[in-house]
Amino acid sequence: MNRFLVTLTLASAVFLAFFGGILVGEYNARPFYGMLGWAFRLADTVCDRPLGKELLVSSGLWHSARSDREGVVCKTPKKMYGEYSLLTSANAQEALLMDADGKTVHKWSLPFRAVWEHPLHIKEPAESGLIFWRSVSLYPNGDLLVSYASADDPRGYGLAKIDAQSNVIWTFDERTAGTFLVQDNGKIKVLVKTIGTTPVPRLPQMVCPYIQDEIVTLSTSGEVLSRINLLDSVVSKLDEKSLCRLPPGGLRGILGCVSVDRVNEALARKIADVEAGDMLVSMQNAGFVVVVDSATGKINWLTGGPWQQQSGAKVNDSGNIVIFDTDGQRSRGFASAVIEIDPLAKKVVRLYIGDKSEPLNSRRWGDLHVLPNQNVLVTESAAGTVLELSPENQVVWKWINPVRAGKNDTFIPCVWSATRYAKELLDFDFNEGRI
Repeated sequence: MNRFLVTLTLASAVFLAFFGGILVGEYNARPFYGMLGWAFRLADTVCDRPLGKELLVSSGLWHSARSDREGVVCKTPKKMYGEYSLLTSANAQEALLMDADGKTVHKWSLPFRAVWEHPLHIKEPAESGLIFWRSVSLYPNGDLLVSYASADDPRGYGLAKIDAQSNVIWTFDERTAGTFLVQDNGKIKVLVKTIGTTPVPRLPQMVCPYIQDEIVTLSTSGEVLSRINLLDSVVSKLDEKSLCRLPPGGLRGILGCVSVDRVNEALARKIADVEAGDMLVSMQNAGFVVVVDSATGKINWLTGGPWQQQSGAKVNDSGNIVIFDTDGQRSRGFASAVIEIDPLAKKVVRLYIGDKSEPLNSRRWGDLHVLPNQNVLVTESAAGTVLELSPENQVVWKWINPVRAGKNDTFIPCVWSATRYAKELLDFDFNEGRI
């Protein structure tokens, strides 16, 4: 009898905590999140995360897994940079810091609804299973800058800075999108998407209302310091013929800006009228990679190239630009590629497309980071894969998301971002993935 009562009591406690987690989520009872955080995450997962085949496919956040392999499948330590990889995935609103063997040493987790109790910047947020952490940046003390996004809207869901224990420090309540840049001085360059309703005379093909892109500079505490309207910059740069070739926009967006990086001294020496500290921006829908003057917003350099729906564009120490081309290699029998261009020589100096057995294939989504040793960390989003490439195009580390879902575990979640950190740059206590 005593055993029965104990079992009944425990079952009741779990049920009440689970139900409490649902109430915390549904009614945004943020003060109770610290006490019922684990229950909130459980309820959030069970109630909202799409696990049925149709929902997995239609969301665009999960794809058919290409193999049964998972975790770290390739590692050449002597050629790698750093000890820890920071990753975000579509299966949860969290970031994992992993060692070179794929073991989680620290985890941050904070659902959108626990950050924004009543979001004024989003009228009807998507259900939790469609919201993810699009991009993150780690500070030495364990603070994390997080960009929230969803599968049902190209406009992001906002930016939040949280501490190592996943507590909110500050938020930026606007429709952030793509990746962002934390500068050496602590200021943040973030891409923001707003709705435009006024027709632009030089864009007769424009569909109203439309999404327009801005670069917003934030202070170290998240306050807005400046704004640059990138649509105005493009319209001022291009002639009539070139403007007419731009997509009609609408709520998909005319430019589709997805990444921002800092122009270094080496790149500035290669391009006239460009200075170190200017911004390199990838405009996915327009097919452009541009350099924007940080002070005036003027576009001082613009190029297209042998890519289609490119995502990340970053600068390396040679002053070359490394681009993740998501869908421009169909004529080669492939889809995606890592392309390095020399803007002075005006040519491609490096191309990586994988091979026939394991081609790069991540239509529309993907990212990359140039590491301090000039390796490139590539996020092949649709494959749920991250790989590190040496300058000679050797894969020196490769990780495949071990998470699966759907019937017979045939679906794998997108990996949205991956960055790498050296051990000596981090100074906080790891939680070993327990929060």
